[in-house]
Amino acid sequence: MYMDRDSHSLWNARDVARLLALVENERRYFAEITANLPVPVAIISSSLELLLTNRAFQSHFQVNRRQEQSVRLTDLESGQAMAAQAQAAFAANQAMDRVEAGTLYISLAPFRAAEDPGQEMLLVVHGADSPAVQHADEAEYDAIFWRRGADRQFVSVSPQVEELLGYKPQHYLDDAGFWISTVHPRDRDAVEDFYSKIHADGRYHMEYRCSNSSGQLRRLRDVIRVRDGRMTGFTLDVTQCALIENDHLQSEKFEALSRLARRVTHDFNNLHMVIKGYGDEVLNSLPEDGTSHGDMEEILGAAGRLATAVEKLDIYVRRPAPRNAPFDVNQFAERISSSAKLSHGGELKLDLDVTVGAVQGDAENLEKIVNWLLALDAVGPTRVSTCHFRAAEVHADKPGAIRPGDYIALEIGNSAPMFDPIAVEPVLLRAHTVMRLMGGGFEHYSDLRGNQFRLMLPVCTVPMPVKEEAIPVVAKTETPRTVLVVEDEPGIRALIRKMLLRRGYQVLEAQTGSEGLQIVNERDGKIDLLITDLMLPQMNGRELVDRLALTWPQIKVLFISGFTDDPLLARETLPAGVVFLQKPFTLESLLEKVDQALRLSLAQTS
Repeated sequence: MYMDRDSHSLWNARDVARLLALVENERRYFAEITANLPVPVAIISSSLELLLTNRAFQSHFQVNRRQEQSVRLTDLESGQAMAAQAQAAFAANQAMDRVEAGTLYISLAPFRAAEDPGQEMLLVVHGADSPAVQHADEAEYDAIFWRRGADRQFVSVSPQVEELLGYKPQHYLDDAGFWISTVHPRDRDAVEDFYSKIHADGRYHMEYRCSNSSGQLRRLRDVIRVRDGRMTGFTLDVTQCALIENDHLQSEKFEALSRLARRVTHDFNNLHMVIKGYGDEVLNSLPEDGTSHGDMEEILGAAGRLATAVEKLDIYVRRPAPRNAPFDVNQFAERISSSAKLSHGGELKLDLDVTVGAVQGDAENLEKIVNWLLALDAVGPTRVSTCHFRAAEVHADKPGAIRPGDYIALEIGNSAPMFDPIAVEPVLLRAHTVMRLMGGGFEHYSDLRGNQFRLMLPVCTVPMPVKEEAIPVVAKTETPRTVLVVEDEPGIRALIRKMLLRRGYQVLEAQTGSEGLQIVNERDGKIDLLITDLMLPQMNGRELVDRLALTWPQIKVLFISGFTDDPLLARETLPAGVVFLQKPFTLESLLEKVDQALRLSLAQTS
């Protein structure tokens, strides 16, 4: 993709960022496929230097991946003949298909790189039916090689089909309808239509889903070459690549929804607090036996139900921010089993390994995933078990694989029909993302016997934390304490001010972080507590606190916010003297948090 300066000016920064993110996701996806192609592929410059090669090219020509950009085409076996054809292709600026270069057959296609329009490059492909590949050891490639005759029936299928899909080659050769019967019903018509329309010689590719011999769904990619009516091709398993690609795309969608939800939730919670705060004031002033009292209760009830709906939106679109801490996975499983309600009303059985210890993760987010999985339709008993799991070094290079090391697996199994992948895809992708953010992994196996979910969490290598003793309540002093309230919503600021004045506090107000900073710097007396919204215009709450800490390091802080993903708010990471209150809150809970912050102050100075 290339945009000139004028066209680029029509795009705003956010649009360009989203577009580039999508392009980068597509580039990574196809780069992974190219890297695993069983035919040698290379990109060379007009000076015949190797710029990029795939694994098959490196293996066939013995090219060191780290040194490839210092290697010229003429340095390779049959390189002089390839170089002569490449220079001819550059000179003619025209593609050459299946030209002979010494003992090889090559295809050449000149093009210009978008990021450097002046640099000519050449794509070199050794065709799948060239001598270079015919004499190569096909067994070393993770791909199924096959050939079809003019009647589109298989005439050969490589042994890798048994390793990748579990079927013997003879199934495809003996039964003309066997292959299409393994294709997912929703993809079958599209696949049959695709292959029926391949007539002209050329290269084609197709992605679809199929079932392996265990009934698990896999995503496959066929790369086909047609010559004289006969097909030669290979099939790659791109299931993991597709999962990672979908994860990237889902992350982009969730990020966009999160930004919208953050703004909507923040604004609504401000309005809800104004309605609730002043509504309670009016309600308390009305006689309980009057009709106006009942009307006001209905208004406040409707506002509360609307707040619940917004809270559900917040939870659904919020990017999970794991608060990783040690916890006992067996105790977690026992607690879940005692409260879980299975959708089919069946029995939940526990099979816990008593030798497993603590794991490092976020129990709250893990509980959400487990509840999602238990809510999926199933029949018969559901089994929840724990066990040790070790990820070996050999798995470390696979896309999306967890790091080598020791893990504890929480497994959920049921006897249910194979799930429709489209119906459960959002749940599985969410589970994959959350577990990856915890430093673990997620696997799902589905076949005709049932479904198995494995949630892997890293073994905890530090001692379990000891619960701290409660801070004793310190008697209130007679000296009035001064509180600075920084809040951009006037209605909320006025409510907080009214309640603090009733409680006997001295109150200072500011609408922005800059105003709050000015008040602190100009004031001679001490400010005991800062109450600030995290989402302020221009200077947000965190920036305000960081600025104040330079001159008032002992100032106590109460953060309030309607929506935030700030990692500071993780329970385990709140600094000393900092308290957080989520909007919408009651005025009673506000006073409790104020007292809590000031008790921290008294305890630390005593």
